[in-house]
Amino acid sequence: MSENPEPTSIALEPTPEDHDQRIAVGFANGAFGLFSYNKSTNTFKHEYTHTKGFNGAVTALALMASHLLCMSGSQVLSLYGLDAPKADTTVLTPVLLTSLKSQTAWPPLSISMRCRGNNILASIAYCMPTYTSGWSTGIQELLISQSGKILESRLASAAGLGFTSLAQESEILSAQHSPRREAATSLTERTSLSRPTSLSYSHPYLLVSHSDNTMTLHMVTSTSSHLSINPGRKLWGHTSSIFGAHVGVRGKAVSVSARGDEIRVWELEGGPTRYTPSGEVSSESSVQISPEKTSHRLQSRAETIVVTKGWVGFDEENVVVLQERKEGLQALTIFDFS
Repeated sequence: MSENPEPTSIALEPTPEDHDQRIAVGFANGAFGLFSYNKSTNTFKHEYTHTKGFNGAVTALALMASHLLCMSGSQVLSLYGLDAPKADTTVLTPVLLTSLKSQTAWPPLSISMRCRGNNILASIAYCMPTYTSGWSTGIQELLISQSGKILESRLASAAGLGFTSLAQESEILSAQHSPRREAATSLTERTSLSRPTSLSYSHPYLLVSHSDNTMTLHMVTSTSSHLSINPGRKLWGHTSSIFGAHVGVRGKAVSVSARGDEIRVWELEGGPTRYTPSGEVSSESSVQISPEKTSHRLQSRAETIVVTKGWVGFDEENVVVLQERKEGLQALTIFDFS
C-alpha cells in the first residue's frame, strides 16, 4: 500500500498452539490486509492487501478458516472466500462471495462466524434504538453456504416482543411496590437511555458496556429452530466509564476504562451474584489489573494517554490494550497478570 492508513479493526483466526497465527487488519480507507505470524521464528509475513474500499472504514472483522467476514462504516457486510494460492504463485486472492447492506445495525457492533454443518453461521450483534426505552441490543444470524448463498436469516432482540407504550409502562411501574425492584428498574432505565460504549459477542456470551461504569451480560440461545437473547444481568466493579470490552475463550472477558487506567478480567460462568442497595446485580467474579503491573509499554509518558481505542485482547497471562496519546500517536500496552 502506498499510504499508511489508520488501522480500525483486527481479527485473529482461532488456531492450534503449533500452527501459525493468521491475522486480518482493517483500515480507515476501507482496505484490509492479511498477515501470518510464525510462532517459532517470531516473525510476521504479509499475505495479501485488499485495496478496493468504497464503503467506508472497516469497522469489524471475523476470520475463520477459509472465510473472512467484514463490516464497513456504511454498514455493508461482506463475506470473502480465502482461496489457497495457485500452483504458480504464492499470492492469496480473497474472492467476494456475498455482500449485504444493513439499515438497522447501529454501532457499536460485533461480528463473528462459526460452522453449522457444512455451512457458515455469520452473526452480527448490534445496538438498536427503541421508542420508549432508549437503546437495546439485537442480533442477526445469517446461514450462508460455502459458495456465498444466503440460506436463512433470523433476528432476535433483548428488548422483547414489540414495544411498551408510555401508558402501559406507567401502569406497570405503579404496580411494582418492591423497593429493590423499583431501584433496579430505575437503574435499567438510566442505563438504556444512552448508546452503549462497546459490544462483544462470542457465542453464547453477549457483553455490552455502558458509560455509567457498568456492563450487561446477555446469554444468546441459538439452535436450528430458535434464536433469542435473555434480558441480561448487570456486572459492576469499574469506577469510571468503560470504553471497551472483549469476550474471550472459556467464559472469560476483559473490560477497560476510557483512560486505560482500570482493567478488569471477568469470569462469566457461574459467578455469584447479589443485589446491591441501589438495585444493581453484582457479579463478584472479576479481578482488577493494576497499570503498575505492565510488562511493556510503547509510550514515553503515561500521562499523555487520553483515551483507549477500544481494542482489547487477552489470553491466560496478558491483556493487550491499544491507546492513543493527545498528539494522535498510538501506544500498545501489555498488562501481565501471570
